[in-house]
Amino acid sequence: MIMGIVLVFLMCLYMLLLGVSKKGSLFIWFIRGNNIKKVEY
Repeated sequence: MIMGIVLVFLMCLYMLLLGVSKKGSLFIWFIRGNNIKKVEY
């Protein structure tokens, strides 16, 4: 069971990394710089 949880966690991290390289960058910039400027689509 522990190994399964670790595998799911690693998969989530991998998906997050892929998201950062593609769509996640906009979301991260929104979290970081939401006080500086709004998100531009």
